[in-house]
Amino acid sequence: MKLLKKIPFFLFLLVVFFCLHGSVENYGYLEIKEVLLIGGVLFLSILLCYGILFMVTGNAVLASIVSFFMGLWYFFLALYMTGSNLLLEFHSSAVILFLPLLLIITVLLFIFLKGKNKLP
Repeated sequence: MKLLKKIPFFLFLLVVFFCLHGSVENYGYLEIKEVLLIGGVLFLSILLCYGILFMVTGNAVLASIVSFFMGLWYFFLALYMTGSNLLLEFHSSAVILFLPLLLIITVLLFIFLKGKNKLP
């Protein structure tokens, strides 16, 4: 039980969920190598984000929560863009509204959680 409190497994589980969701939705079109490669790149990018935030803040819980939040927004936007074919229309008003809004929400979450003294 102490291991669950020290290691943020939910960062890994977010990538597993995203890769499993994509592979099940596109069953027959993707090979296992492609899914594992994408999952590895995504996991390394979330770990890089976690490492940078941990070096800046010195708080593992804060770094893991904000990294999870940033990864969640990235995966949401990736699914939204491919689902609604916005890759060709990046100037769409939804994307222009989403990106600054997500940046502001992430910064506000970081500031709010940094001010909390009760994070374990």
